[in-house]
Amino acid sequence: LDKARVDHVTLRRPSAPANQQTLEFEKQNGAWRMTSPGVGPTEARALEDLVDRFAEMNVVSVAGRSASSYETFEVDDAHATRVTLKAGSAVLVDVFVGTNIDSGTAVRAPGKVEIFRVDQAINGMVTRAPRDWRDRNVTRVARDVVRSVEWVNRGVTYKFTRSGDT
Repeated sequence: LDKARVDHVTLRRPSAPANQQTLEFEKQNGAWRMTSPGVGPTEARALEDLVDRFAEMNVVSVAGRSASSYETFEVDDAHATRVTLKAGSAVLVDVFVGTNIDSGTAVRAPGKVEIFRVDQAINGMVTRAPRDWRDRNVTRVARDVVRSVEWVNRGVTYKFTRSGDT
């Protein structure tokens, strides 16, 4: 996987609450943004870390060889998170991510029967709530440049003025 080419990530999670089942992200001008279920910038490294894990992922072993094992490894349609990485309209990676096993993760490719154990623990990343992907910083102001802060609340004003480090 050439991670530099990835510009779209989709996570489909059937077991998540209805309004959080599909998460979509796009890379715009070098920065990742959530486009569904909400719209806005992502936490600085969140998507880069996910793409890195997929780029570094290697198959360690075959964990199962039949569809009867899908539920056990949670790579079935009811439990698995389907992760799709794209470059434009070209699909680069498309896998069902299941449970963590032996310091790795169970994955299955669509249309394939085998379940593989990969060497990356990715289940915890792909099951994060939408708010955990978002950049929740309100401002980007360095602390040392702030000289005063003022809050106005229902006619009451609170003002704090900085004096050195105090």
